[in-house]
Amino acid sequence: MLFEARYELFRYPEEDTGADAWGSAHVGFQARIRVNPSGAELRHEQKLLVAIATDDDGEETYLRYVAPRVTEWNLSVLDAEGNVRDVPAPGAEGGTWEAFYELPSDLMTWVVSSIHLSHVKAVRVRLTGQTSPDGAGDTDTPTPTPDSLTATPPTSSEAP
Repeated sequence: MLFEARYELFRYPEEDTGADAWGSAHVGFQARIRVNPSGAELRHEQKLLVAIATDDDGEETYLRYVAPRVTEWNLSVLDAEGNVRDVPAPGAEGGTWEAFYELPSDLMTWVVSSIHLSHVKAVRVRLTGQTSPDGAGDTDTPTPTPDSLTATPPTSSEAP
């Protein structure tokens, strides 16, 4: 069997998923996340996630490690001059782990939760609202990626 990385598109929930943490401010945001880390990758990620609470550099170390798993997203921000600027996903060409810090804090929490729990199908279904990965069924075949995700400009309430 050939192991291939598989990615799925996670869409910010349009309605309360029961998590009581997600509001409507980020509806329309979406990110493509790798959903099948190896067992060794997952164990290391879990150790780094725990280290966030105990290590001064824990969050940076964790975000650097998981950045390649987020290959696309539709994040735009307003720069200091008021211009809309697209932010490449951390794992995209031209992206960097520091792109996570461009996210509003509650959206960053959602993205990190999505990364951490993406391998658990029941959780993935709640986070994406989909019962199968991009309509590809529940097989181990790679999920096709779209050409691009359309960036969603920030609303005036998200302006700095």
